[in-house]
Amino acid sequence: MDASSLMTAGRPNSRTDRSVGRATAANLAAEDFSFPRNDAIDRQVCRWNGLRNLFRRLWPAKASLELHFAAGCSVRHAERILSGKCGLSLEHAQALLHSEHGLPVLRELMRGCRERWWLDIEARLEIADLERRQAALRASLDQQERRR
Repeated sequence: MDASSLMTAGRPNSRTDRSVGRATAANLAAEDFSFPRNDAIDRQVCRWNGLRNLFRRLWPAKASLELHFAAGCSVRHAERILSGKCGLSLEHAQALLHSEHGLPVLRELMRGCRERWWLDIEARLEIADLERRQAALRASLDQQERRR
């Protein structure tokens, strides 16, 4: 070992380790929040009739325009998604899940799932919905009693 290698032993190499650190941070940010492109999966999501039918039920008039606003894709791309010619990217699916229509989209994506964690979530959602409707009925009943 020469003197310069002894002086840098145990310390990061200023040239290589810093660049690796920057690259790792940049790669980590990109890898953690994006998904690898897989055309086979894209084709399956694209032709998933349940999701396309959900969009048409949510937006009976101008479904492509509403999908454009909810998913953040172009109107043309939304038309192609609704026709089954192209796929719904994970970025657009995430945007839909974050929209006001996220719960119906999530339920459609999870349709047929028998995992215990999902069944627990569905049960809790059903209880919350029943409690909300019960509170609305109670308020309506109170209002009717006051009118007497």
